[in-house]
Amino acid sequence: MLSDPSQQRRRLLKSVPAFQGLPEPVLEQLAARVVEEPYPQGAVVLDEGAAADRLFLIAEGEVLVTTSNGSQHVPLCRLGEGEMFGEIGLLTPLKQRSARVTAVRPLLLATLARRHFQALLESHPEARASLQAAAEQALVASLLRRASPFRGLKPEALQQLAARLEARTFPAGSTIFREGDPGDVCYVVESGRVEVRKQHAAAERPLAALGPGEIVGEAALLTETPRDATLVALEDVRLRALRRDDLLAAVRSMGEHGRALAQSRDRPSRAARVVVSTRATADGARVAVLQDPERPGVYEQLSAAGSFVWEQLDGQHTVEQIQSACRERFPGAAADEVPAVVARLLDSGFALGKELRPDVHDALRPRGLVARLLRLFGLP
Repeated sequence: MLSDPSQQRRRLLKSVPAFQGLPEPVLEQLAARVVEEPYPQGAVVLDEGAAADRLFLIAEGEVLVTTSNGSQHVPLCRLGEGEMFGEIGLLTPLKQRSARVTAVRPLLLATLARRHFQALLESHPEARASLQAAAEQALVASLLRRASPFRGLKPEALQQLAARLEARTFPAGSTIFREGDPGDVCYVVESGRVEVRKQHAAAERPLAALGPGEIVGEAALLTETPRDATLVALEDVRLRALRRDDLLAAVRSMGEHGRALAQSRDRPSRAARVVVSTRATADGARVAVLQDPERPGVYEQLSAAGSFVWEQLDGQHTVEQIQSACRERFPGAAADEVPAVVARLLDSGFALGKELRPDVHDALRPRGLVARLLRLFGLP
């Protein structure tokens, strides 16, 4: 346990920037209300969605903070001695945990019950303002990490990007943007649900419903085209707006992840005049062969999974959506198979996609040693 507990607890409390300006008597009162909690290595200290009932300060040990993305948990950060967690759930209206925290090493935590934490904030609003700002930025960073395109960002870049996102709210039924509009901002859904709709004949057809952690509208920021769909609020929603310059800076720092983002959000379509035939390989497998009558000798051969991808190229589905559907249809397919098939079809002219804006293309261009090697071999 902690040696000289009162002094150790005050030292821990003082390590929190928002508490550093508190008078000594207040710190002593808080220290007297702190409860010590040990946890073994591997223990889940708190889980996402659970009720938020106390604040945690790490006296000894280390924790891993993760957030859910479907069936997986995405790492957010590691915290060590003298750092705090659990404040987000205490400061947000839902009073729920926004992440899972697991002990990486044996832990000794100093905890402060919610009622004592709230009493402190009511008597010292300056502490509330500081904690609220830090919690808000941490919550947005967690939200961004859940959005698959930003998983490749380093923690520092993630925090910088989170600080630049602007909160916007829309009531249920409102149109956030329309198909054909120019795009200067994309959105990450913080709460509520939105629906993507596309004009088909004389009516709008729903394409997808998106919830917290989903990013939408970034295609128009990356390409030379206007909005390719309409976005409507199904419920009262809170979104985080990301402007084009900030998205471009993020893409530039993401390297291969940035290139994956640019491709995954495209809605490619099959080229016209393509003739599809099937044949059996030497081992008896059936493959599809794509040919263009106007380009003799140019063809593509596709496996069963590749043929499935080809059928999905209707200009309505994103590469990311096709990848998800392919995983369900072919559980054994490699993670990069769909992007690889789409890239091959685009390069060979059997599929059509959107052109990246020149500055986006430049941001994605390899630099340094990789760029020199590519030039050496005569590659773009």
